[in-house]
Amino acid sequence: MKKNYILPILFGIIFTIIFSCSDDNSNDEYTPVSPVTVDLTQVPYAKLSDYKFFEGELKNLSPALGVLPL
Repeated sequence: MKKNYILPILFGIIFTIIFSCSDDNSNDEYTPVSPVTVDLTQVPYAKLSDYKFFEGELKNLSPALGVLPL
């Protein structure tokens, strides 16, 4: 007897399409925010690290989001 798998596969595809689409128009995208803070009323800061221009371990520092390395 030959088994027919087309109907379950087709049902699975339709089920996936119906339940993976969202009707709400909410914007759930993540927008990264730079950790760099500069309060002009308190400039200059006491320590250079207070500006948060770099992030990571001391031996592997990398520029924070929005900071352009020169």
